[in-house]
This record gives sequence, C-alpha cells and structure tokens, in this order.
Amino acid sequence: MRIIDLFDRGCSFFPDRPFLPDHQVSFSHREVQDMSHRIVNGLIDGGLTPGKSVVGVLNPNNLRAFQCGMGALRSFVWLPLDARRRRRTDAQDRPKNQLNKLRKTSAA
Repeated sequence: MRIIDLFDRGCSFFPDRPFLPDHQVSFSHREVQDMSHRIVNGLIDGGLTPGKSVVGVLNPNNLRAFQCGMGALRSFVWLPLDARRRRRTDAQDRPKNQLNKLRKTSAA
C-alpha cells in the first residue's frame, strides 16, 4: 500500500475533521485531499509525466507544503526540500544542491 493510499483511507474516515491545523490555516481532511488532486492534475497539465518525474517541494514545514507533497505522491516521487537548510553554511545541504545530487545519482 502506498502512502497516498493510507492518506486517502484516513480522509474517508474523517472527511470533515480538521487535518493538521497550524496557526495560519485549517483545512478538513476532504479539503486537503481535494487540493492534492488539483495539484497532481496541475503537474500533469504542466507537462510532467506520471511515474517518470520527481517533484521537489521547498518545504516551509506548513500545511500548504504538505498538500503539495500529497499531490505529488499521487503520480510522482515527492522530494521534500527543507527550507531551513538554506540558512546553513554548508553548500551540500542547500536545496539546489540536494536536487543536483539526486539528478546525478538517478542518471547513473
């Protein structure tokens, strides 16, 4: 079973309950699920190929980033990039370098 399947199953049990409320916004399970479907459809409409594309999400550790990740998991590989890493001095930890490293290892 995929992670997105577990997510959908949880949404079916509690569609109207708040899902991971944070201090800025609150969405129900159904709203998060619906947004994840809109996101994956937007990625496909934008030209990404399901099963062959990796979607990197610069993750500011909030609900919006999670919604993007769930949308990506519907047909793609989700690569969460930690927004906090931008502040570190080690260039190897920066999100751009994380993506470049992934590209190099996947091409090998």
